[in-house]
Amino acid sequence: MITPPLSMQNADPKTPFSVWAQAQEIRKKMHALRNAQPLQEKNSASQKITQAVLSFPEIRAAKTVFIYRSFGGEVDTSALVSALTMQGKTVAFPSTRGQEMQAIVPKSGTFSRSPLGTEEPVDGTPLTQIDVSIIPALACDKNKNRLGFGKGYYDRFLAQNPCFKVAICYDFQLVSSLPTHEKDVAMNAVVTPTRVYR
Repeated sequence: MITPPLSMQNADPKTPFSVWAQAQEIRKKMHALRNAQPLQEKNSASQKITQAVLSFPEIRAAKTVFIYRSFGGEVDTSALVSALTMQGKTVAFPSTRGQEMQAIVPKSGTFSRSPLGTEEPVDGTPLTQIDVSIIPALACDKNKNRLGFGKGYYDRFLAQNPCFKVAICYDFQLVSSLPTHEKDVAMNAVVTPTRVYR
């Protein structure tokens, strides 16, 4: 498990700037580690995460699942999406408009690259009842806090859509403690290739 640098540990956690600065330092470090990960290790880790997530009773019972399409160094969700679809679940993907995010069930199955770099459905139907959300993360901690890219899309979305929330990440993305503020939404579970926190 990665321990945040000393500068993060000594910063005053009560000030908004300190929280932001700590988060930015962790993001920078995780981007570098994720981009340096060999493809074989990424694929192996993604496979283990997929198996762990599919074993959750909440997943087995779910009728609707909100999940991202991976890109760059993110945990690969393609096998997870295929398995959920084969199980007959309704699968929705993020679609951003302005500062807000929606869960869209694709109609044509065609996706396009958004300004944020994510792949989003070009058409489809909004999903308003979500049983489980599977969320990307740049870092997580054992208290099930999650650090994203800092835009707040997932936090705003999850605050308005109660569901069982699962963050997935690599082992090196686990830190001892993350800086948080009142608008951050904690997860119900965090899954890595070798650990499950819930």
